Amino acid sequence: MDLGFDHLRVGSMRRFGAFEGVFVPTLLSILGVILFLRLGWVVGQVGIFRALGIILISNTITFITALSLWSIVSNRRIGAGGAYSMISRSLGMEAGGTIGVSLYLSQAISVAFYIRGFSELWVSRLFPTHSQLLVSLVVWICLFMVSQRSARLAFRLQYLILVTIALALLSMYLNFPGLGPALRLVPVNMVDFWKAFAVFFPAVTGILAGVNMSGELKDPEKAIPLGTISAIVLSFLIYCLTAVWFAGVAPAGELVADPSVAVKYAKWPALVIAGIMGATLSSALSMFVSSPRVLLALSKHRIVPGSHWLARTSRSGEPVFAIGVTAGISLLALFLSLNYLAGLLTMIFLMTYGAINLSVLIEQAIGVVSFRPTFRMPSIVPGAGVFACALAMFLIDPFFAFLAVVLLLFLYVQLLKRGFSGSWPDVRKGLLIFLAEKCLRIARGLPYHPKGWKPNVLFPARAQSLTRCGDLLEAVLFPNGRLVAVCYRKEDCPSARDFVSRLQAMGFFATELCFSGDPISSVSQALYVCEQMFLPANLLFLDFQEEALLRSLPEFLSLSEDKNLGLLGAYCSSAKDIKTVNLWIREGSPNRDLAILIALHLHRSLEVKLNLMQVVREGEEEKGYRYLARLKEVMRLPADTTVTVLSGDFRSILGDAPRADLNIFGAPTGEAFSSAWVRWLVETLGGSLLILRDSRQESARA
Repeated sequence: MDLGFDHLRVGSMRRFGAFEGVFVPTLLSILGVILFLRLGWVVGQVGIFRALGIILISNTITFITALSLWSIVSNRRIGAGGAYSMISRSLGMEAGGTIGVSLYLSQAISVAFYIRGFSELWVSRLFPTHSQLLVSLVVWICLFMVSQRSARLAFRLQYLILVTIALALLSMYLNFPGLGPALRLVPVNMVDFWKAFAVFFPAVTGILAGVNMSGELKDPEKAIPLGTISAIVLSFLIYCLTAVWFAGVAPAGELVADPSVAVKYAKWPALVIAGIMGATLSSALSMFVSSPRVLLALSKHRIVPGSHWLARTSRSGEPVFAIGVTAGISLLALFLSLNYLAGLLTMIFLMTYGAINLSVLIEQAIGVVSFRPTFRMPSIVPGAGVFACALAMFLIDPFFAFLAVVLLLFLYVQLLKRGFSGSWPDVRKGLLIFLAEKCLRIARGLPYHPKGWKPNVLFPARAQSLTRCGDLLEAVLFPNGRLVAVCYRKEDCPSARDFVSRLQAMGFFATELCFSGDPISSVSQALYVCEQMFLPANLLFLDFQEEALLRSLPEFLSLSEDKNLGLLGAYCSSAKDIKTVNLWIREGSPNRDLAILIALHLHRSLEVKLNLMQVVREGEEEKGYRYLARLKEVMRLPADTTVTVLSGDFRSILGDAPRADLNIFGAPTGEAFSSAWVRWLVETLGGSLLILRDSRQESARA
């Protein structure tokens, strides 16, 4: 199923190939302000070997993420929105929207990051008397005007900038004193490894520049992996070589103190100045062009406020309103320092890269047939990407990382509350089913303990039974019991389906099974089905007002014994009228635990008042009171539970017992538990009755 991102593409046709649409913007986004203005600072702070380690770790994270991108795009068509489109298709619209908003903001802020780098060089090397903020504002206006014209104009300018950067690097490398001075560099160590990593990492975050243009690529499934990985490999070599060059041409103190030291030691300084300006301007322009496309995709799906006008485009297909918002955000960010912007961008991009890797890891893990990419890799690869991104975030700044995660979770919850119409082809349901299956298999292999008991009810359902006992069933199941409604007559299936749907809407796990046959065979088949589902029933609920069920009581008793099922027989009217419950318990009763557990469920769901009742022989009243008082304490019954002891013959005094809306009895043993005994009890007490038989799998004191 197509998610529908293709209709978000800008303009009337897809225009760019792998080189123009992915490789060039990705490479120029990577060869930006960090390469010329902060790599030397990193080398001076931590030394050449640790600097090379930072470059290696950063590029490893981006390379793994690029492999995950390759796997995603080789499995499905990618529409507009880049990473937002990819994550939405895997983890759902809410997760995609959460990461998409974060990614958009980071790229909009990146515009300011690169402009600040340009203005820093302008003031430090060309015009020291100029205001850095004023220079930034002038550059911002120029880039805004270019981005308003068209994406193609922006891309054409980048070819000239690419040549300029190449000449700048050549000018630097031609004045290299050799490896000896580079290896002897002594770092100043003013910041630790991970702080330096945070400043450097934005250098490699440009790998999504081409991905974000996915809606305008001729063949994104081929162009994205080819262009992205080629740019990563080439830029990695350039960064390593440039780091060694910085270590060889200047002492550590000068590298830290002078961000534009590359100009001083190049063979032709003017070329380096032009290269730095070109690199910073190209990166800023690339983000200025690509980030509004992300906002456009978010707006098409009503993710962000004001989506109705942000989704509009000009006649030429340019997202003019999205560009305007991006310009406003980047303008505000111009007032932040370069290093602060670098740390902020690092956190957001690490989260985005982690989400991309997580998407692939989940789809591989759950094993759905829909995920069949032509490019496959071991699960350990995206798993390592997720781990590396999370670890790097918390090593850089644990508090800021925690705050970022909290904010993302808040945004995710807000999007989850809104809900999104349509059948999005994400894997969330498949993931949850996969986890549930794994947990059920593990649980099945563990020994059973009564502490984990909750009512998992199997209910032979007639339409009339649902009317009489539906409210009571809800009360018994509350708060998290399960129900299987068994229809043994086809005419009752619609009523059962409606009842199950109502329970599901209330949050219960409920389903219906329809058979054609007698009650016993239908219940037997249903029990078998439940066992194969790893969710076996533990309680058989019978409507004793259904004559066919009451006549089959001996067979149901035999079946419940064979299957270790508790049995609960009901003769009831609406549970909504139940305010008081008499719980009849004799000392040594084998049904005591189930009776107390059911009474506690009713107390919690209906807030009924419980009365403990017992019949003893004459002269044993005090013993009966002590037993019930001790029972109330040990079983942790509600504090307002009352205790009543009656003396004499059970059959003789039952009719004169204190009245309650519901009476709960343990079933007699052997043949005494019969349909005739049930009818006698109903005639004697009237009102609603529950008659229980314990399966020995319950414990009220656990």
